[in-house]
Amino acid sequence: MGRRVLFIVKELEGAEPLGALYVAGCLQRAGHECRFIGTRGRSVVEEVRRFKPHVIAVGTTTGMHRYYLGLLHHLKSVTPGFVALMGGPHPTYYPEVLQSPALDVICQGEGEDAAVELCDALDRGDDHRAIRDLWVKHEGVIYKNPPRELRRDLDAIPFPPRELLYEWDDRLRMRPLKSFTTNRGCPFPCSYC
Repeated sequence: MGRRVLFIVKELEGAEPLGALYVAGCLQRAGHECRFIGTRGRSVVEEVRRFKPHVIAVGTTTGMHRYYLGLLHHLKSVTPGFVALMGGPHPTYYPEVLQSPALDVICQGEGEDAAVELCDALDRGDDHRAIRDLWVKHEGVIYKNPPRELRRDLDAIPFPPRELLYEWDDRLRMRPLKSFTTNRGCPFPCSYC
């Protein structure tokens, strides 16, 4: 059957969210349905009500995490019933963000395999509290799972399904600037990391 996963990106009109697209590609290959929406121009609540996602996923940096926590909190109050998943740099370095009532699961590090395992477990009705790379909040208890080995065969990851962005707004297809990366992870050597 597969789970419906909605990726929400505040600035969908900006740089393409490559990390989330790689995760979406792996989810699609595993039989799950994915969509991307931006938060400008259309009602996020109406899109959530229309798609009825089982999982809403956001990827965020520190600072921007406050925006997503507020949005997820609002969505849970008006369209409950989904699992709220946060990935990206902020929950990787600050996993205690899971204490927020807006979140159910955070992913630390690489999300491709963890997201597939999460959605597969939800689809089967299995316990999802012990998936590596995930911290899971269940009935007020936080399950802190260890990281998995880093993925070595990067060629096994599907290409980012950019058509998911174009389904949201076909004008994105015509943007003259596209994001490409030739490495894995952040390319910046910031001292605080």
